[in-house]
Amino acid sequence: MDRQKRITIIEIAKMAKVSKATVSKTLNNKPGVGDDTRERIMEIVDQLDFQPDSAARALSNQKTSNIGLVIPHEAGRSLNNDYWSAMISAIADEAAAMEYNLMLFTPREEGALENLYKSIINSNKVDGLIIGSEIIDKDQMSLLDQTDIPFILIGQNPDFKHHFVDIDNAYAGKSITEYMINRGYRNIAFISGPENYYYNRQRTISFRETMFNHGLHPCNAAADEFNTQSIYSAVDKVLTDCPDLDGLFIGAGGNFLYDVLERLEQKNISAASIGVTVFDDYRYLNFMEPKLTAIRQPTSLLGREAVKSLFRLISSENNSSKNNIFKTTITERSSCPVIQR
Repeated sequence: MDRQKRITIIEIAKMAKVSKATVSKTLNNKPGVGDDTRERIMEIVDQLDFQPDSAARALSNQKTSNIGLVIPHEAGRSLNNDYWSAMISAIADEAAAMEYNLMLFTPREEGALENLYKSIINSNKVDGLIIGSEIIDKDQMSLLDQTDIPFILIGQNPDFKHHFVDIDNAYAGKSITEYMINRGYRNIAFISGPENYYYNRQRTISFRETMFNHGLHPCNAAADEFNTQSIYSAVDKVLTDCPDLDGLFIGAGGNFLYDVLERLEQKNISAASIGVTVFDDYRYLNFMEPKLTAIRQPTSLLGREAVKSLFRLISSENNSSKNNIFKTTITERSSCPVIQR
């Protein structure tokens, strides 16, 4: 009996060769544990007649009424971004409708995400997380998987499978490229953000495939980083590689868009002299000259669905919250007129 009283979930985890978090999930009947693993743990629990400490169980089941949003960039960059502003608003509204608060997390410096995740996990301040997945790595995913915190990714990541919401980036790249081709453009270039972001690779691949499928030569360049000098270099590359440029697809709005247009102006190329489209769509595009045709992604819908998917995991309605992939649309303006050939 004395031996039984001294047994902890740490010892059970060692016997089952799993993490402490996996044992905790099993004992609390939470999702995220495979059937074979769950059965192995429960066999050990039964053999030892293990009885979880009631205080510890109560603490593990305690709700904070908070969910967290992890934006994987410094606050100065991310909160000055139209995409994240719209996403935060949608998530906060949906969380409030469920009587939850939203806590916002950003790294103290760019790339310092592992320390951020450790801080969140140790604080026990949230019941679940929504995470921008664009630069999350395997070590960080492993860290999150070892906790009891349910989480949803905004954006897919090819290195691991987890619950996510996303847009169809391949469809987006294909649809805007075909739109430009059908309007008579033949020498089209695509300028994207860093290729280590999965969504940029998806858009680039679909752009190139669509150009090839129409018998056209694709011209593209990626900025190494989201900074002015890298974006300038990408513009210079496409101008060198595509001297007869007649169409340009710009892979991001905001400061990325401004830097591209600024570099074109420095090279004495007016946006009005070529066909221009951009990803993503915002009101300020109506006030530019020319008014820019844009791919529109349903950012608010992504945010709301991320919250709904997260709450399905929190409430343990099922062990595999549905992944949602949404289509983009094109908002037509005057920057990509039909070319008469």
